[in-house]
Amino acid sequence: MLAIFEAFVKGLGEEITLDELIEKLAALRAKFGIDAALSGFEIDWETAIGLLNSEEAELTDEEKKRRDVLMAAFENIVDFAVAEEYQVMESLEDAHDGFGWGMDLEEGELNGMTEVFEKYNLNYMVTENGDIAHAMHIALGIYLLSGETMLTYRTQMDDRVRPWHMQYEGYSVPKAIFPEWLIPPIEHGCRCFLEEEAIYGRMNVKGAVFNIPKMPEWFNPTFKESVAFGGRIFSDEHPYFSVDDADVEKLNAMSKRILEGLLNA
Repeated sequence: MLAIFEAFVKGLGEEITLDELIEKLAALRAKFGIDAALSGFEIDWETAIGLLNSEEAELTDEEKKRRDVLMAAFENIVDFAVAEEYQVMESLEDAHDGFGWGMDLEEGELNGMTEVFEKYNLNYMVTENGDIAHAMHIALGIYLLSGETMLTYRTQMDDRVRPWHMQYEGYSVPKAIFPEWLIPPIEHGCRCFLEEEAIYGRMNVKGAVFNIPKMPEWFNPTFKESVAFGGRIFSDEHPYFSVDDADVEKLNAMSKRILEGLLNA
């Protein structure tokens, strides 16, 4: 990704527009994110693509549920990648007047732009891909469970656990009413997990009254949904999705092309 970016800035190779650069980088970024998702969901690329391209009538109920989780992940990761690369270029355009193909660079200017690029596509990407893999691993553990299965929120119980995560240690309700915002990860770098327990041998949960907490206002709304329930890994409240209204249609078109390319690869 860095080589493509530097070639653009230096004016090397075939000239492309800034929008074409965003789309090319986003396609690569999406592939890295999807690789993390497939790893977390313990499924290989060929199997996943075959499942996503299958006809509804060809699938079992279990396969349909698996496909729903995968499609939700693919769509969100592609949208996220496009929005991220858009933000990279917005940051560079704000900082460097005349940013574009074949810039007349002053000494050290490329290094400054490379630092911004790597902040998003190296430093942030490591954390984001970890969040993707963790979200999909949690989904793998619960997506086939019945709605009556009891889920219990667990932390790692060590000195790295954040206090606002620890306060929910041991919270337990049936899957059908478990708050999506409390399904890990609930924050970047979250290591929390869920334990499941079938209702055999314990009080029948049907008709029982459970305490369902509301998401605190100070919680990170980025993770208010859960891919395990067909939601998004990164919600629309992630800062990357704060884009200029004039660019929304263009970015949506990029996402559509990238997703189609991935599914038809």
